[in-house]
Amino acid sequence: KQWYQRRVRGTPDEDFSVLLSALEKYDKECTENHPNIICAITGNGPQKSYYEGKIEELDMSHVKIVTLWLEPEDYPKLLAASDVGVSLHFSSSGLDLPMKVVDMFAAGIPVCARNFKCLKELVIHGRMDVSLMTVITSVDSF
Repeated sequence: KQWYQRRVRGTPDEDFSVLLSALEKYDKECTENHPNIICAITGNGPQKSYYEGKIEELDMSHVKIVTLWLEPEDYPKLLAASDVGVSLHFSSSGLDLPMKVVDMFAAGIPVCARNFKCLKELVIHGRMDVSLMTVITSVDSF
C-alpha cells in the first residue's frame, strides 16, 4: 500500500487541482508493477465541498482518495503512517514555511511542496531532520 497524505484547507492560497491531475495521470499510467495509492485529504475549508465534487467525478481504479476531518491528536498518527506528504500552499509573502510542512518533517516523512520565493532558505537538506524535499513545479513533479 502507498499512502500520500495531504492536508487541505481549501483556501485560495492552495491550488489543489495539480494534485488531482497528478493522481489522475498516475492512475492512467499505472501498471501491475506500480502500487495502488490511497490519498488521505484532511482538513476543512470553504472549498472542501468543491474539491469533494471534483474527486467524485474522477474515474480511477488504482487511486483512492478519501477526505476526512481528524482530531488534533490523530493528525500526527496519520502523518506517521504516511509514506509522503504533499503541501500545495504557496505563500503570498513568500516568507513563511507552512506549518503542515513542519508537521510532516516532524513525522519523518518526505515532503513534496510547492516552490516559492524563499523555500530554499527555509529548508536546508541535512538539517531540521529533513530527509527529502521535492519541489513541485508541475504535475510531472510528482
